[in-house]
Amino acid sequence: MSESITYVRIVGEPFLSRAREYRERQTARRRAIWEYAQSKGATGFSTAGTDLCFKGRSPPKNWTKPKGEHGFSHPKVGTPEAGELQRLRSIHPQPVYRDVYGDGLCEEISWEASDGSSGTWGIADGSNLTLVFEGAWLGWAGDTFFGLIPDAEAERHRYATKHPERTVVGPAATWTLPEGLVRITKAEMDLIVAEHRVAEERAKASAPSARPLALTGEG
Repeated sequence: MSESITYVRIVGEPFLSRAREYRERQTARRRAIWEYAQSKGATGFSTAGTDLCFKGRSPPKNWTKPKGEHGFSHPKVGTPEAGELQRLRSIHPQPVYRDVYGDGLCEEISWEASDGSSGTWGIADGSNLTLVFEGAWLGWAGDTFFGLIPDAEAERHRYATKHPERTVVGPAATWTLPEGLVRITKAEMDLIVAEHRVAEERAKASAPSARPLALTGEG
């Protein structure tokens, strides 16, 4: 992973309330799309909610021929089904990761030099498409929230070492990790997730009849 981004644990406000709101909205959205998918005989749905999965099944009338390993299919243009799915996505729009962090994010580095030259570029790890397109990422295990954000402080120090003749200006010149966020490593995040899964498995083993509703089904 690039030093220009960092994993964080969300421990305080205003980020914690925003993260919980994001989870609530995302859960409601996925539940609504999953219920719609089941009503059409689908086995799942795409992350964007634009396609349903008909893996090993035939889609109903007015749906396109399934494609790919998961059998992705979407309503044909101009059909009532196309309107159904569009209305559902309008009622439950996809929440945005960036909204959780708000002005706590610093996504650009700007610099100036004594010869009058200057420049600006976005801070992102090219291997992480979520970060490139949305500026940040959010996840959770139980009621523990964590994320991935641009690290302007680390990038500022890295750039100053590489280009001592240039001066970083703008928000990145003074940015530090906001209160309410704590840096963690990927290993620490993986441990949080693993411990949560172990707790869930133990709870399920002690109460085998209590099966949670499956909200996923994404390809």
